[in-house]
Amino acid sequence: MAEAMRSLGLYAGVAALLAVCHGCSTGRDFIATFLPNYYTNNQRLQLVLTARESEAKVLIEVGSLKFSKVLTLSPGETRWVSVPPGAQLQQPQNPPHSAVHISSTAHISVVAFNQQTYTSDGAVITPTDQLGVEYRVFTPAGGPLEKQLAVVNGNSPNKVTFRPTQNVQAKGLGLWNGGRETTIALKPYQTFLVQSLSTLTGMQIKSQKPMAVFSGHRCYGSPCDHLYKQLPPVSQLGTEYMVPPGMKSPAQSSVSIITTEDNTEVSVDNGKVTAKSKLKKAGEAISEWVTPNQPLLVTGNKKLLVVFLSTNKPHDAIMLVLRSSDRLASAWSLETVDKMSSTAVILSEREGRDSVKVCMKSSCSSPMWSKHQAGAKWVWAKMALGKEQNHVTVDGDSGMVVYVYGGEHRKGYATAGVCSEALPPVAPPLDPCDGVSCREKEVCAKGSCVHVSTATCQALGDPHYKTFDGRCFDFQVWGDLQYQYVSILYSLLSGGKWLRRWSRESGNRKGTCTYIMTTVAKANKDLTPFTVTTKNDHRGNRRVSFVRTVVVNVYDMNVIISRHRGRVQVNGELVNLPVSLSGGRVSVKQRGQYAVLTTDFGLTVRYNWNMRLYISVPSSYYKHLGGLCGNYNGDRIDDLPAPGGKQRG
Repeated sequence: MAEAMRSLGLYAGVAALLAVCHGCSTGRDFIATFLPNYYTNNQRLQLVLTARESEAKVLIEVGSLKFSKVLTLSPGETRWVSVPPGAQLQQPQNPPHSAVHISSTAHISVVAFNQQTYTSDGAVITPTDQLGVEYRVFTPAGGPLEKQLAVVNGNSPNKVTFRPTQNVQAKGLGLWNGGRETTIALKPYQTFLVQSLSTLTGMQIKSQKPMAVFSGHRCYGSPCDHLYKQLPPVSQLGTEYMVPPGMKSPAQSSVSIITTEDNTEVSVDNGKVTAKSKLKKAGEAISEWVTPNQPLLVTGNKKLLVVFLSTNKPHDAIMLVLRSSDRLASAWSLETVDKMSSTAVILSEREGRDSVKVCMKSSCSSPMWSKHQAGAKWVWAKMALGKEQNHVTVDGDSGMVVYVYGGEHRKGYATAGVCSEALPPVAPPLDPCDGVSCREKEVCAKGSCVHVSTATCQALGDPHYKTFDGRCFDFQVWGDLQYQYVSILYSLLSGGKWLRRWSRESGNRKGTCTYIMTTVAKANKDLTPFTVTTKNDHRGNRRVSFVRTVVVNVYDMNVIISRHRGRVQVNGELVNLPVSLSGGRVSVKQRGQYAVLTTDFGLTVRYNWNMRLYISVPSSYYKHLGGLCGNYNGDRIDDLPAPGGKQRG
C-alpha cells in the first residue's frame, strides 16, 4: 500500500513539474518612434542599448532622415545613443522608413527617452518578434493639449484599421466616428500619428501584419509633462495585475482598466474592500484611486489593459503600462535618468523574496518588504536609487515585476523594467564552404563546422529547473519519492549507464544527492566529453533542496565550485580566481556574483556560490546530451520521462 501511494505521489509530482515560462523584451530587431513633446528647446531623443550575454553589433537607422549609426557593445554593456530630433513625429502621415529601426547581431534591450527642457518620459521598446496585430489604446484624459498615439509598421506593406469607441476629431485627419472603422495603408517602416483633444482610450487597432503602437499625452497635468509608452498587444495582456502603491501626498495616483472583450467582469481589491464592475462593451474603461502604501490587485474574467497614472507631485506626472502577474521574471534591469530622483518599485511573490538583491555600480542591497494587503502571496518594496544615470539590476529567486520612476522640478519619467534570461550567443557569420559536411545545428565557417546557437539550462532556488529544450519543472521532494524518481530517470535514459550516487544520513534516504545535470550521453569523436554534476542540500527544510556544489569534469580535470567564494577546487587543490587551465582550454573567472567557467568548445557554467546555476552548451551537442537538463533534441515533452517510460505532456 505504501509503495502504491509513493507511485501515485510520484505520478502527481511529475505532472506538477510543468511550469509556464515567459519571454522578455530582449531581441535582435526593434522598431520605434517618438511622440511629439510639448517643448522643443534642448531636445534630446535617446536610445539606451544593453547587450545581454554576447557581443552585439548594433545598427540604428532612420531611413527618411538618411541617418544610420553602427556601434559594438561588449557583453553586459549599456550605452546611451542620441538620434536626430527629426525622428520625433510632427504630422499624421509620415514617409516610408520614418521609423527608428534597431537591428543587432545578438540579443539586446532597448529603452527610448524623449527629454526636453521641462518635459520628458521613456518607454521600453518591444522586439519585433513580440509585436501583435491587435491593440487597445489608453491615453490620459484631461488637459488642453493633445492625446496621442502612433503606429509603427514593420518591414512589409500593411493595412491598419482604427475603430474608436466614441467620436474623435483627429488633428489633420478629420472626424472619426465612434464604432466606425478607418483603414490606412502603410509602407515598410512607415509611421502614422493620431492626435486629438478628446480621449483615444478604448480605441481598437488591428492590422494584417504585426505593428508597434505607442500612446500617451503631449503634455499632461499642471505643470504638465510628456507621457510616452509602447502598448502591449492584446495577445500579451492578462487577467490579473498587481498595481503599485500610490505616491505620497500631495501626489494623486490612479489605475485605469480597459477591457478587450464584451461582458468583462472586473474586481479591484485594496485589501479591505473589493470593488466589482461588469463592463458590457470592449474598450470600456474604469478608474480607481490608488492610495500611498496600499497596492491593489486587479482581476478580470477576460484580458485587461491596466495603466497606472500619477501626478507625481512635487514633480511632474508619470504613466506606467502594467505587466500581468502571469508574466513575472526573476531578473530585471532598470535605466535611471541623470539629475532625477529615481525610485524602484518591486512587486514580488512572497516565496523567495529574501534572495532579491538590487545592484548598481557593483554595490548591492536588499529591499525592505511590505505585505501586499490584497494578496497573501505577494509582497512589495520601494528603493531609492539616487539622482545619477545608472543601469540597475534586480535579481533573485522569486517571480516579480519591477518598475522605476523619478522626477525633479517640472520633470518626471517612468518605465517598466526589462526582464532578462540567459540568452545564447549568436553564431559567427557564415562563410562559403565546399565539400564540408557538418552535424545538425552546425554550419561551415572558414572551412570548419561551428555551432549556430547555444542552449541554456538553469537550476534556481529550491530548485526550479529549466531544460535545454525549455521545459520548466520543480524538483523539491526529498526522501524515498525523490530517490525513486531519480532511479527511474537514470534507468530510462542511456540504458541505465549514467552515474548515480546516493548518500544516506542516519540510515534513511533523506540525505543529499549528487545529480548529473548534463553529460555527453552519445559519444562522437568530434565532440569533447564533459559532465556537470550538482550536489544539493536541504538547508534546514527536508521538503526542498538547493544547489550546494557544482562539479565540472572536462579534459581529465575535476573543477569544483562550492562555498568558497572567489575560489574553486581543481583536482583537489583550492585555487584563487581567475585561473587558466589545460593550456588555456578552460578558464574560471569571477564576474559579479558568479563564478564563470568557460571552455574552448563553447561550454559555459555560471554559479553564484549559492543557489543559481546556468549551463550553456553549443548546438554541436544537439541530440548528444542527457541528464536533468534534458536530452537537447528540440522537443521539451520528452525531457521528463514518467515511471514506466510514459511521456508527460
